Parts: sequence; C-alpha cells; structure tokens
Amino acid sequence: NQFKDHYDAVDSKHDSSKKLILTLWKLGSKTYIPAGFCELAVVICQTMLPLLVRELLRILEKDSDQSVILREGLPYAILIFLVSVVNTFGNNRHRHMALKTGIAMRAAVVNVLYQHILYLSSEGQQGLTSGEITNLVAVDTQKIYEVTQEGHLIWALPLSVLLISILLYRTMGPSTLVGIGL
Repeated sequence: NQFKDHYDAVDSKHDSSKKLILTLWKLGSKTYIPAGFCELAVVICQTMLPLLVRELLRILEKDSDQSVILREGLPYAILIFLVSVVNTFGNNRHRHMALKTGIAMRAAVVNVLYQHILYLSSEGQQGLTSGEITNLVAVDTQKIYEVTQEGHLIWALPLSVLLISILLYRTMGPSTLVGIGL
C-alpha cells in the first residue's frame, strides 16, 4: 500500500492530521504540481487570445490591400490557432492530472479508513451503523477529490483577474479602475 508506506515514512513528531496532510501531499504531488503548470499555461493562453484578436482586427481595419493583410495578418491568425490549441490541450491535461490525483488520494483514504474501521473494538464501533460509516467515508473522501479538481483555482483565478485588469488599464486607462471597483 503506497499510502501506508508514505504515512510510515513521515516523521512521527507530527500530529496525526498533519501527518495525513503530508502523506497525501507526497502521494499526489507527482501529478498535482504538473497540473498546476498546465493551469498556468491555460491562464496565459486565455489572456493572450483577446490581445491577438485585437491586433488582427487592427491590421484588417488599417489596410485594405490583400497582400498587406495576408503578410501581416496571417501570423496573427496562425498564433490565434496555436494559442487556442495550447489552451485546449493545457486545460484537458490539467483536468486529467487533477482527476488522477483526486482518484489516487480518494482511493488511499478510503482504503485506510476501512482498514482502521476493521480493527475498531466493539466499543469503538458502538453507535455507528455500517450505513453511517459508509456515508461518512464517501462524503469526506469526495471532498478530498473535489479539492484536487478545483484547488488550482485558488491562485489561477486571482492571477487571471490581475492580468486582465492590467491589460484593461493599459487599453482603457484609469477608467478601468471604476469597473474593477477600486
């Protein structure tokens, strides 16, 4: 059991909740950290797309000569396509890796909880039906799973808001601050 190996390897000076968190981190970090880099690529791509479209529209509005539009606009059209592809692959890869992390953590915790319940004495099991135990385990492990799915949004959303706000300020000036609420 990989979870048990990691749990036993964590220094015993930590209390059990901190030991559990450190063990889950060791178990999931191999896929969760790369998922974060994929999410960063998605944030950058989503910020770049409107900028590229704006530049392409400027070229189309500025010139009516087909050769100039083709020469100057085609690179932006290709970049829009490539950034969209990177955005799609990054988003799908992030979801896959976060899903993989969540499944591994949920399975490990379910395994450990049920093993622990099997070794409880009759006094320890008193007042708990098997349905209650199953419900508690399912709800708590589902929360761990959901945190891995949406955990990167803790930093990705504020980063997106910051980048968009900076770009809007550069484009529209101080009137942007009214829309942001400052």
